Amino acid sequence: MITPRLLALCFCSLLVASVLGQSADAAQARLEASTTRAQLGEVLEITLIVRLPEGASLVEWPELPEDETLDVLSDELDEATEEAASTASELRRTWRVALWRVGTYLSPSMTISYRLGGAILSEPVQSVSVEVPSLLADADDLSPRPSIPPLDLVVESAWMTLLLVAIPTPLLALLILRFFRRDGPPTTNQAEQLAIRDLEDLASQNLPPGLAYPLVAAILRDFLQNSLQISTREMTSREVIDAVREDGMLPDSLRADLAELLEQADLVKFARAEPDSANIARFIRFARRWLRQASQVL
Repeated sequence: MITPRLLALCFCSLLVASVLGQSADAAQARLEASTTRAQLGEVLEITLIVRLPEGASLVEWPELPEDETLDVLSDELDEATEEAASTASELRRTWRVALWRVGTYLSPSMTISYRLGGAILSEPVQSVSVEVPSLLADADDLSPRPSIPPLDLVVESAWMTLLLVAIPTPLLALLILRFFRRDGPPTTNQAEQLAIRDLEDLASQNLPPGLAYPLVAAILRDFLQNSLQISTREMTSREVIDAVREDGMLPDSLRADLAELLEQADLVKFARAEPDSANIARFIRFARRWLRQASQVL
């Protein structure tokens, strides 16, 4: 005779098997850099490695976003690799890039989409970080190095110049409108979501404290800049606290917590303090809690 207890046991077993099956079928994706330390403008490779479960196929390759820091020079994904996306279990896509800002570069969030059993699923890509030292860090290194991206100068013929001048006015107006169109700054909710996502991604990388603490501080500065429209990236920690106090949006308790977070990051960055992995995890949790509390009052 089937009793209610037996039915409950069978249901629990099916639920556990379903969860384990989904976990085993999940794809994995991560970014790897050919070096963790690159000079300003030095060419390096960033590779996206995707591991798919059996029977899965990649729907579309994600793109590595370019910005004022990252310049993508070439993409080494060929037709053979694209054809293999429907059969291979491990796929690779490599970009040759150059970094044009001193500091720690953390790749932006990316996701992959793949098809498995008739369903289209997605997984986040584990990011990668690269340290770019200052050109003034080594006074003995006299090698000439670029400080800004190269400019591509195009020399046009006289006929081409005449053709460009003769472009119809409506087309020129459309190009001007598209050039000057800009998206507005993110809302506080969007800024919080971006910061929380970056902190969670940072926590999964197990970085040394010398990288983890300054990156947490940079994430908090970006949140304040997007939420309060304060240019915190170019300020010292004390200037950030003074600007937040003048703004008056944050209460005293949250300003004190922010000051503590920035001061701890400065101790690691400049005083070479060496917290252990447990302290790093607590520091990231502290920053995540502060972000959620601050977003409620901004």
